[in-house]
Amino acid sequence: MLLALCLSALALAEESPPSAPVEPVEPAAPVEPAAPAVPVEPAAPVEGPEGLLGVTPEQHAAYLEGRRLGVEAARAEGVVGPALLAGAIGFGLSAPAVLLVGPCCGAPIVSLAAFTPGATLGARSTAPPPGMTTGDPSHDLAFSQAYTSALSQRRTTTMLIFGGVGAAAGVGVGMVATKLLLDEWGYTW
Repeated sequence: MLLALCLSALALAEESPPSAPVEPVEPAAPVEPAAPAVPVEPAAPVEGPEGLLGVTPEQHAAYLEGRRLGVEAARAEGVVGPALLAGAIGFGLSAPAVLLVGPCCGAPIVSLAAFTPGATLGARSTAPPPGMTTGDPSHDLAFSQAYTSALSQRRTTTMLIFGGVGAAAGVGVGMVATKLLLDEWGYTW
């Protein structure tokens, strides 16, 4: 069904629109050659007393160094703990949902169990570790921004992956438990 829909959309896109009759166009008047262009030298960039946009080269270098150090510090942080928490939440909510209401009716709970922990807990703002300030506002601002952004991205990604795996394992366990309870042991609600 999806393949047929994609193929029909592709065929529709490739169809050429019906052509309308083309009217003849009158030729334009001849153009006189222009005078030779005078070479113009580009204007030199104008810098204020403190440099471009009020930022000195030292402040820019401190900002770039702060970003680099912030990303490195975020990469050194562990993200396995929050990821395992997301996997446990995904499994813990999916298995009972599939067991109690079935895989079709439990699908919204399974998807929420898989993706909500990563989307909510992973994107939480995290303060940089103490002792990472240098006193230079450019460096400290860049470090804080880079650390928070990189750590949030790493946590969100790993929590979404582990939450999805946990939810998938929960669906499998819930379906096996349902089969055992209903088919093998004759349990009825």
